[in-house]
Amino acid sequence: MWAVATTVVGGRPVAVSGSVDETVRVWDLTTGQQITPLLFFPEPVLAVAVAPGGELLVGFGWELACMSPR
Repeated sequence: MWAVATTVVGGRPVAVSGSVDETVRVWDLTTGQQITPLLFFPEPVLAVAVAPGGELLVGFGWELACMSPR
C-alpha cells in the first residue's frame, strides 16, 4: 500500500488505498472488508484523495484520474 485516504460513505467510515501493484481498493473500516471490486490503473498508484463532492482522485504515474461516485 502506498497511499490512503479516509471518508464517510452512507454513514460508514471507509478507507481508499492505492498501491504500487497498480490497484485501488475501498475498505469498510468497521468490518475491515474490501467493499468494491479492484480498480486497476496502468501505473503504480502514488496518491488517493476523496473530494468534498465524493469524487475519487487517483494519482498514477504522471496522470490524475477523477472518478465520480455516481
